Amino acid sequence: MRKFFEHNPIVHYTVVLTIVAIACGLLIGGINAWTAPIIEENEYSRKLASYQAVLPEMDDFEALDISNDPDSIEEKVEAKNADGVIIGYIININQTNGYGNIQIVIAIAADGTIISTDFLQLNQTLNLDNTRANLQMYVGQNIADQHNYDFLSGATRSLETLTAMMLDVQIAFSHIDIEEPVDLTTVRLERYQRLLVETAAYVDITDNANDPASIVVKAELWDASAAVIGYAIEASATNNFGRIHMVIVTDENGQILAAEFVEYGNSYFETQMTTIMDNLVGDSINSDLTDGLLAAPSSTDTVPTMDMLLSDITAAFSHIDTEGAGA
Repeated sequence: MRKFFEHNPIVHYTVVLTIVAIACGLLIGGINAWTAPIIEENEYSRKLASYQAVLPEMDDFEALDISNDPDSIEEKVEAKNADGVIIGYIININQTNGYGNIQIVIAIAADGTIISTDFLQLNQTLNLDNTRANLQMYVGQNIADQHNYDFLSGATRSLETLTAMMLDVQIAFSHIDIEEPVDLTTVRLERYQRLLVETAAYVDITDNANDPASIVVKAELWDASAAVIGYAIEASATNNFGRIHMVIVTDENGQILAAEFVEYGNSYFETQMTTIMDNLVGDSINSDLTDGLLAAPSSTDTVPTMDMLLSDITAAFSHIDTEGAGA
């Protein structure tokens, strides 16, 4: 082979370059696979922080389609609380005029009322305070009603840009298919009936004074004769990837009958996370549920969040008076 390459240097160089290219490709691919979740995590955290500035109650968000919206619309999202209920909509808009860039984030209720607004960027040269004050005049108004407000003068181009942006927001909001309010009672009953088919009703027994803050709901599950057949505990927390929301159903003695995620927080680890929850079935809720996390996703955020939620669910179950349960 060596002699062959000596007599055919072009082939030799081609083989060497091919090997180098393959090695570089594998290296770059490996680095990308490792960094992609981190980049996604940081981007999500940055956006969530800016959106919470105008809607502090939000815990998570889901991006909506903006393909038919004006070009100035950067992003449009559904804002959700810790229960996963939509509590409003956020529109991120960006526009440039001859003086610089203006970027605004706006929280809007389902009925179109502007809840709050804030500048992400205000790169203008004159009367910035007036421009900020002019934006705040929209708060409390309906986005469908573009009135001639008593705007403060002195920054004509900034005001023209601002009013044009708000008209674009009006268009973008009109394209949102507003969902009907979610009946959480029905949603939860259907969930518990799927996980424990004998469930006919449930009673919320969440102990807000003693249960950990991550507990979304703690429910007593009843059969058709109003006898207690088990318990369901849901816990939720947000990390830099998103919101993790899990539910565990036990029998009346605390043996785990079902465990699943309502929200995963990060689709990269969905399969691994599902396997961990499946492996909890049959265990006692009073055992160390975090043992299985040794084989959990290699994410600095996912593992600690799951660890906390499982520990909190165990703590919440310990507050249940199983002896006095039932109708």
